[in-house]
Formats: sequence, structure tokens, C-alpha cells
Amino acid sequence: MKTARPATAIYACMMLAAALELAFLAAPPAMATEVPVPSKRPAIEKGPVTQTKPASGDEESPADSKIDESVLRECEEHMHSLGVRFTRRKAIRGENGCGIAAPYEITAIAGSVTIQPPAILACETAIALSGWVQGAALPYAEKLPGKPALTGLRNASGYVCRGRNNNPSAKLSEHALGRAIDISAFLFEGGTQIAVEPRQRTGRPQEAYQKAVRFAACLHFTTVLGPYSDANHNDHLHLDIAERRGGYRLCDFPDLPDAGAQ
Repeated sequence: MKTARPATAIYACMMLAAALELAFLAAPPAMATEVPVPSKRPAIEKGPVTQTKPASGDEESPADSKIDESVLRECEEHMHSLGVRFTRRKAIRGENGCGIAAPYEITAIAGSVTIQPPAILACETAIALSGWVQGAALPYAEKLPGKPALTGLRNASGYVCRGRNNNPSAKLSEHALGRAIDISAFLFEGGTQIAVEPRQRTGRPQEAYQKAVRFAACLHFTTVLGPYSDANHNDHLHLDIAERRGGYRLCDFPDLPDAGAQ
């Protein structure tokens, strides 16, 4: 015959089960791991800020916020380490919220890749741009026939006080804060270039290069638009570092039509 389990043993088992259930319910949910961003961007706007009355327009300009110079020096050191050639300019005060507290004239990035013409950008934007060129545009150029050296980027737009897509009624563009740049062509030694334009199933290395650097840009920028995004971006890559909830990135790679489609 089987002997009955002592009451003390049954009670101990019940207490252990209850303790495990409470521990499970009290445990915090696992947090998702954040995806690392290759280009470090010191958050200049995070430093101590004092507010002053805007110079013009209905909204305060970012230029009216005083920047922590120690944070700015850190950003400049990072630009130096990435081979960015720059000159700091006076604060830009625009209307309706436009402006840059610490604008920089960027003439070259990644050591020897010139910006033509020079672009007026915020420090963080220059860091993202140089990181992208070092990590993608330069090494991918070595895969092109003849391995031409990338010597420059054609700057279609840096800082400009305007709404999105040049619409005065639209939300303020990241260009109006120095946080965006438009690239219309990649320039190579010997005077050759790859212009940004709609390319689909051409079978040409120019198409491969344009698509490769565009995809890679999403690791350095938070917005990447270009050909086939819409008619406004068919002749350039729009790259910006807009901040969105949850670190969301708008990398627009739409379904592309066949080149021979009617």
C-alpha cells in the first residue's frame, strides 16, 4: 500500500508554487534592444539653454537658444576625427522658427571629399554625412569599373528657410534647421559623375551604386528620400536627422516600376 504524503510536505509545495507565481508576475517585461547608430551625434540641443525673444517672425528661432560651448567643442572634435573641414559661422536667425544656433560651412568631409558648393549645416548633420561617405560612398566607389576615386558631392540644398517640398504652408523643413542636405550627384576623379535620377533595371553599375549608397544612408540618417519617393525627389537624395518617437526612421525605398513598363 502507498503511504499518505505528510501534510507538512503538501503545505511546503503549495507555498513554493505560490512564491514562484508571485515572482513571475512581479518580473518586468523584457525590453527590446536598441539598434546602434554608426554615426555618433552629440545632442547639442540637450545642453543648458536660455531663452531669449526671437528676432523676427511668429515663432522663436533656434538661434535664440544659447548652446553649451563645451558640448559644441565635443561635436567639433568629432567632426575633426571624421575628416570634416569646416568653418563656424554666426548664428542664423530666420522667421517662423527657422535658424541655426551654431551653423558650420562644410567644405569637405571624410578627409578629401569636397562639398560643391559648400553647405551650411548643423554639426550633427555634418557628422552623419561624413560617417555615411566613409562607410558607404567611398568604399562602394572602389567596386565601380575602373575603381574611380570619389572626390566630391554635388550639394543641391543645405540650410534654407522653407517648408517641406518648398510649400510655405507645410511643416517646417529640416533644411530650415540645418539638419538636412540634398545630394544631386557623386563626383569622381577625371570629371566623371553619377547624377541622382530614376534608375530601375538598367543593369548598369551607376544604378547599383546609387541604390547601394541610398540604402546605406539609413544607418546614418533618420530620413532618406530619393527617386520614386515622389516627384519632388527624383533628382536628388534627401538626407536628414529628424528626431521621431521611438527612434523611427523614414527610409523610403518604394516598389519601383520596371524600366520598360508602359
